[in-house]
Amino acid sequence: MRRRVDHIKNQLIVRLREQLESVTRRLFAEEGRNRSAGNDLRQVLGSYRSLELTDQAELQLQELLFKSPLKEILRSSKELVSPTYPPEHSASVFLKMNNEALSLLHEIGAKFQDLQINLTANSFWPVYVCLVLEIPEIFNYAHTDRFQKMYLVAMQFVRALEESLNEDQRGILHKSAPYAAFMSKWNLPTYYRIRYQETCNNLDACSSGLLELATKPNSSDLRLALSQTLHQELIKIWQEDGIFLNPLRHRFLKLTLELLRSYLTLAKDESLKDPKTIFSERQARPAERPESVQNLDQGLALINDLVLFGTGDILLCVELKLPETKTVSQALKEEFSQTADALLMQQSNVLVHECTILLRQMSDIPRQYRRTNREHPTASSPYVACLVSVFDRLAKAAELPSKNVVVRPQLEKLISVCLDAVIGKFHAQLVEVLTGIRKAGDSLRKLREARIGASSSSDNKPSSNSDEDKMHHQLLIDAGDFTTKILATFPEQKARLGSSLDQLSHLIQHDK
Repeated sequence: MRRRVDHIKNQLIVRLREQLESVTRRLFAEEGRNRSAGNDLRQVLGSYRSLELTDQAELQLQELLFKSPLKEILRSSKELVSPTYPPEHSASVFLKMNNEALSLLHEIGAKFQDLQINLTANSFWPVYVCLVLEIPEIFNYAHTDRFQKMYLVAMQFVRALEESLNEDQRGILHKSAPYAAFMSKWNLPTYYRIRYQETCNNLDACSSGLLELATKPNSSDLRLALSQTLHQELIKIWQEDGIFLNPLRHRFLKLTLELLRSYLTLAKDESLKDPKTIFSERQARPAERPESVQNLDQGLALINDLVLFGTGDILLCVELKLPETKTVSQALKEEFSQTADALLMQQSNVLVHECTILLRQMSDIPRQYRRTNREHPTASSPYVACLVSVFDRLAKAAELPSKNVVVRPQLEKLISVCLDAVIGKFHAQLVEVLTGIRKAGDSLRKLREARIGASSSSDNKPSSNSDEDKMHHQLLIDAGDFTTKILATFPEQKARLGSSLDQLSHLIQHDK
């Protein structure tokens, strides 16, 4: 009895297959017969469902509807196989194939509406995957740019399929073996490892250290070679058409944070160097100067780059791709800002230390004029020109980075801090020298009075005053020349510093 039932069932299946093939052909014949063919197809599929053979109907529809036309569409071509073609060109060929396959599905699907059959997941998709897997070059991760563009095209195609399905149908698609096979062919971990190595190799190639100035400017306004390379690598990841892939977002985020942290660590180490040590290294002879010593241009370039990294496009791109990283991004911005401030104070201290050493030469003025019969001074002392040259170097070094409106406030702050500190040091040194002149003059007068008496001392008073006048006049020339040249170098500081600079001359005149 069982054999007879199986025999009858097999005969019925054969007849259903013949009917399904016949009615499917009629369905795609002339428009006038479509309605009756649609009714017949509904009856045939209903018979399949009643016998619980829907899966066989879907398999047969694969053969009838999709296999031959998809074979024509998804053919291997030299653009897909050969790596010599640009990745964009190969991806456009793959995209065109997918669009044609999608159009075929929509055309056929329109004739199978309301027939309670999942053509996409159970008929179209298995054939598509089978044919695409026959072109292994599509999934070749050795050519990373090509692989990435192929993957994006493929995921765009998958999303388009999913949008045409309801929730249950999408669930069936995701659980199907062809779907798992298709997704597993995209070897994303290996793609990431290759990209990681490419990034590290490019950064390693920039091996001269943090402070090497870039030989060419770029659109980012970054001035150090390492900064430019790091920016290029991170932009390559996060820009709109970058190497970032959504399934690897956390890995690329981790890589980005590691690179930025390493860069910050190098900058922090630089900011912790003693300003006096930096100054001593800068003053050393070239043969004895350490390779790692930073000059003023390099110090300002590092401040420039830290400010731009903290306010620039890298962290913004990361936030746009991964909104959940906003807190981490904000913390990094603050860290970049703090490190830039620390370096700014370090550079200020180096410059102030250099000026302090120069200002000590002011103490030699009394010795130069006391009982030396030196002519009345007509020019400023050499230390004034050296002081001004320090600020000329600062103005010149700050000229290029200050063109960026984001960096300009930091450099203006550096200049203001240096000027305030040096003017304060100038004032303090001036007070010390004037006090010394006054005390020395008083001591000499008392000595003369003790030797020859008060009346005779009045006869010798003019010669004593003549030396002191020369000293005061030299200091007055120095203060005036310093004031004039500083305001000429930084005219924008006149309103803020005019009174404190004028005080230098007033102090000397009042002491006479």
